[in-house]
Amino acid sequence: MFVLQNVIEINQPALPIYQTVIEKTRGLALRTQALGAAVGRRGRAKHRRSPRIRRPW
Repeated sequence: MFVLQNVIEINQPALPIYQTVIEKTRGLALRTQALGAAVGRRGRAKHRRSPRIRRPW
């Protein structure tokens, strides 16, 4: 039998499920908003560079 002496174990209590969800999704809204803004900027810039051409067919 192996016995460890002078060892202290420190365990963190488990987080409640809602706290775990908050930790995992932190910044999700910010990243989503940044992604939407980047896509919107690219779409507007692309639209300005190539004007729409009406085709007769």
